Amino acid sequence: MPRGAVKPRKNRTRARTKAPARAPRTPGRKKRRGRSAPSPQEPRADRRSGRAHDAVLDAAVRLVRRRGYNRVTIEAIAAAAGAGKQTIYRWWPSKAALYLEAYSGFAAEQKLRFDTGSFAGDLRFLLRRLFKIYSATPARAILAGLIAETQSDRRVAKELIAHLVRGRRHLIRQILERGRDRGEIRANADLDFAVDTISGAIWFRLLLGHAALDNRFADKLVAQIRHGIAVR
Repeated sequence: MPRGAVKPRKNRTRARTKAPARAPRTPGRKKRRGRSAPSPQEPRADRRSGRAHDAVLDAAVRLVRRRGYNRVTIEAIAAAAGAGKQTIYRWWPSKAALYLEAYSGFAAEQKLRFDTGSFAGDLRFLLRRLFKIYSATPARAILAGLIAETQSDRRVAKELIAHLVRGRRHLIRQILERGRDRGEIRANADLDFAVDTISGAIWFRLLLGHAALDNRFADKLVAQIRHGIAVR
């Protein structure tokens, strides 16, 4: 190359790698900002809340089984469940409301319904099933505690009537009404008095504990009701 000539530069331009094309954005879809969705290992808040709710009910049931209704406090339930008192009061306004839900889980109406074809058979099924629940779970202790508390707290009485008594009375009355419609029960029979007789006999033994709530008692109670209101 002649002296003084300018040395030509090499073309150092490199081919640029094209970035992959972005997927077209769905119309109307906005980019999410903020906290990302929980991973499969991270439980959702509603699931955590559901587990805490069940833990409180389980703790309440364990305590009433060991101590009895009157000796259980919200503080003890919170400690046993590993939950705060405010969390419990957010779900239940009182101890009575909490135990009403627990009782309803044990003795739900669907567990007591069965159409045998006769009012005596239906009533016998209901009573035998209910007494079996009382012997196998703390439901009896819970109900006895709630009934006793109604004597000193009118609010508990209102809750018990609204959430349990009305529904249970309606269930028994339905059985008697079906019997009347089938011609088994006299048309002029006082069904409300029959319902009170059944409930009163059960609650008397439940509160005093002087005699058993068992199949024999269920059968005798059904026979007595049948004698009083059945067509002769």
